[in-house]
Amino acid sequence: MKRILAYGIKFALASLVTFACFEAYFRATEISLPSFVVDDPVLGRTFRPNARAALVQEGFYMDRINAYGYLGPSYPRERKVETPRVAIIGDSFVEAFQVFPDYSLRSVLERELSMRLDRPVEVLNFGRSGQDLRTMYTYYKDLVTQFRPDVTLFVVIDHAFLGNDKSMGPVCYLD
Repeated sequence: MKRILAYGIKFALASLVTFACFEAYFRATEISLPSFVVDDPVLGRTFRPNARAALVQEGFYMDRINAYGYLGPSYPRERKVETPRVAIIGDSFVEAFQVFPDYSLRSVLERELSMRLDRPVEVLNFGRSGQDLRTMYTYYKDLVTQFRPDVTLFVVIDHAFLGNDKSMGPVCYLD
């Protein structure tokens, strides 16, 4: 009996050390990171501020969620009056986890506007996968307005009008 117990303890310790080594390896290589998505009681599913994000699905994405919980540079809530600010809200097309950050809609729009206006422009990316028009609007009211954008672009694809049955709240349909 003592022999079985000793083997059981050795097996448990070896398993624990093995799992700890795998966890350290995955975190160090960023193959697998803790979730960068959290459930906020007001905003619903949103990004965890300052989280590292690595995602391999339809494309490859690796970056950091900024300090305010949206994608791209950390432009603070308080803004410079002379700097135009644009907010983009949409679903996975705006979120753009399938492309490198330099080629996302946010980055391209910011570069083009800055070049054409001949001054810096701040473009904030509030894209999240699975948003429909209703969740975009509530996200706009509850979060985006705090950053006081001059212009807010709602990027709406046809399926955004159908409602997302997985989200909480009434299901809205365009008739």
